[in-house]
Order: sequence, then structure tokens, then C-alpha cells
Amino acid sequence: MYILPGCNGQTRVYYPRFGPLTIGNSSSTKCGQAAFNVRGLPNSHVRGLRVSDCCFAGVANTENTLEHVDDLRFENTTINGKPV
Repeated sequence: MYILPGCNGQTRVYYPRFGPLTIGNSSSTKCGQAAFNVRGLPNSHVRGLRVSDCCFAGVANTENTLEHVDDLRFENTTINGKPV
């Protein structure tokens, strides 16, 4: 949340907007703890996350964190060899 000065001494509240985001044709052999940790804000969701043609290996925790994400799509994507 951003609070910006407005006219006549008033303030305005602005929430950031995230999306659309696309990840494609990517691979990794050592992802570490998780392949995805995406958290939008309760009042400003991530909108339009697309992941296609990706292969993530060496992921220690395959429980992805995806909170406040709208219009999520995985296509031809694997984590540790298993389709998402």
C-alpha cells in the first residue's frame, strides 16, 4: 500500500498491481527450497500468472506457495519430474 499526498492536504491510498506475469521456456537444476513462492496482497492479487514449458529440478520442498493469485496457469511444466 502506498499513501500519496493529494489535493488540499488529503491523502490517497494506492495498492500496487501485479500481473500479468509469464515464465516460459525455462529450466533449473538447483532450485533450493521451492520452485514458486508467490504471494499477492489480500486486496491486490497477482493477476494472470502463466508458467509454460518449464522444468524445475532439485527442489527441496515441492509444496509451492501461491497466495492471492488469480488466473494461474501451468502448461507443460514439471517440478522434480512431476507435472504441475
